[in-house]
Amino acid sequence: MPDEPDTEDWMIAYLLGELSEEEHDRIEERCFTDNALFEQMAALEDELFDAYVRGVLPAGRRERFEKKLLATPAQRRRLQFSRALQGYRPPRRYFEWLRPPGRSVLVAWGAAAALLLVIGGAWLTWHHTPQRAAQVVPAPQSPAVLAVFVLRPGQTRDTEETRPLVVPAGASMVRLQALLERDSCSAYQAAIETVDGTAVWSQNGLQPQSVESGTAVVMTFPADFLSNRDYILTLKGQTPAGGFQTAAEYSFLVEKR
Repeated sequence: MPDEPDTEDWMIAYLLGELSEEEHDRIEERCFTDNALFEQMAALEDELFDAYVRGVLPAGRRERFEKKLLATPAQRRRLQFSRALQGYRPPRRYFEWLRPPGRSVLVAWGAAAALLLVIGGAWLTWHHTPQRAAQVVPAPQSPAVLAVFVLRPGQTRDTEETRPLVVPAGASMVRLQALLERDSCSAYQAAIETVDGTAVWSQNGLQPQSVESGTAVVMTFPADFLSNRDYILTLKGQTPAGGFQTAAEYSFLVEKR
């Protein structure tokens, strides 16, 4: 195991359950008091999900990932979310996952240089070879349809003014903008459940953003997570002491058409 708790290797080992109980408790305690470390940990967890989806995790860590981070229905839905977002963001630092612990960075650079040589040789061969008639290139896929909704604090299902969130049949992603009455937290946790308490989706490390209607916590996830029923969104804000407490709740009804 790495010796310094501030290194990424140490934090990845924590997320994958590779630390001893004492080391695990040590870094968990720091996450409650160090906002920067908490946010870095959340970002690394996202990268782990992306690396798993793209198949670049080493075999040993892939097994530990499945055991540690795919154990619950909410975690498996998060994996579906990572798969859905593959086409919406560029790859992250995946060479980090390919590099075995303790190996020199020169190994990664050497592999990259060899790859560039192969690509360069292939380009020269193509460039000096008589080309056939141009072939029809398939048209790029149309971008995903994003359905955006604004949720207001104190909104309940029993309010007469409350209207259902109508998700069009062609929408593949949903974005919720949960407005905040007051923004006093540096980070938020979001969780969506059905009214009977069944977990639907959750995400940590969300930052408040400025939107047209004010300040909000913005969440984006696949539309398939929602169906025609009532839901409750709970936002928990990080306190100065490092813990989390409920900041706001939003009730909403979804209709798919």
